[in-house]
Amino acid sequence: MIGQTLHIDGSCFRTLPNPTMHVWNRKAFSLRRLLLAFADCFANMEDIPHARGRNPAVINTINERLRTIQKHLSELPPRSTGNETIHIPLLNDLHRALDDADEILTAKKRKEKGPLPDPPKTVTMKPSKKSTFTSGVSDLKPSHNRTNTELLASKETESERERLRREMVQDVLRSHIQEVLKMINERKGDESKSGSPNSTFQVQSADGKLPRFEDIDSASPEDKQTRFMEVYFKVIRVSVVGSSAGATKRRGSVVPGTVPPPPMGIKRAGTESIQEETTADEQRSSGDQQSSEGNQESTGTDTSKTSGRALYNEDVYHDDIWCTLVFRMILWFMLHDFNKKDVQNGKSTLLGSRLPVFIA
Repeated sequence: MIGQTLHIDGSCFRTLPNPTMHVWNRKAFSLRRLLLAFADCFANMEDIPHARGRNPAVINTINERLRTIQKHLSELPPRSTGNETIHIPLLNDLHRALDDADEILTAKKRKEKGPLPDPPKTVTMKPSKKSTFTSGVSDLKPSHNRTNTELLASKETESERERLRREMVQDVLRSHIQEVLKMINERKGDESKSGSPNSTFQVQSADGKLPRFEDIDSASPEDKQTRFMEVYFKVIRVSVVGSSAGATKRRGSVVPGTVPPPPMGIKRAGTESIQEETTADEQRSSGDQQSSEGNQESTGTDTSKTSGRALYNEDVYHDDIWCTLVFRMILWFMLHDFNKKDVQNGKSTLLGSRLPVFIA
């Protein structure tokens, strides 16, 4: 979700060194079907009662990137048994979509890049008997390899808007990890006994049952990705948006200026809740959104194309951040790859030991 983009613009190098001991097998889970499932859930997701809203600029940007990527995927030839075809325009658009997501999540203006050279449209990678891992990581600019001192310096120089955006992303990411781990460790029938505060924000479906991770195991290979996204959007998204919004609000009551105060500036004890009235700043931003939507309908243009470079200046909500993080997660795995034979083997405790060994 927040992994660094290591792909180089205009290149076909996408294989990275595997930092884990697990084998990355693309046949076990289809990222293309996962992206299609995300697009379907994102287009048909229901409004959350306790959510504060969504930004149309973020929605339009994600929808436009989805259309462009799906068009490239439809142009790809069927997979052959031996060779793998790499579509360079698809990689470039995946990289641009990741840049859009980074601009939304960091509230920082992206650096202007020059025009890319015209590369070949496709490159065929033939398998080799030797295990070679070409990544292009060594060709990255030194600015991509930032030390801890540079990271601390960047935090000190960030603006107030960037700090607030970073804290919102951290709230959403922390709540997301907690909710996913809770559902993985929770057995069937335990959800009624669970006293987690996140259960307050769950919304029952029409049949009264919530999708669970166990449904993925029983689904067919074609439906696994759909079941996965249903759990994310219908259960995890609802809980994450509510709990992260509550965390941001509680921090705002301690740190002045983090969250705008209510319109009257008065808080009564015992009446604070997530479903409180819209603030004056939110009403102002919603008015700006309505005017931008009106201009879009009158001119017939897409706001994501006209204001794509100003995404860092958009006011986003916790729902926007969660959708952007999940969208970015899928794009990152589609852009980067790991060789099946590249795994990290654990070092033996006897490595480098001077203990004498007798061989009979």
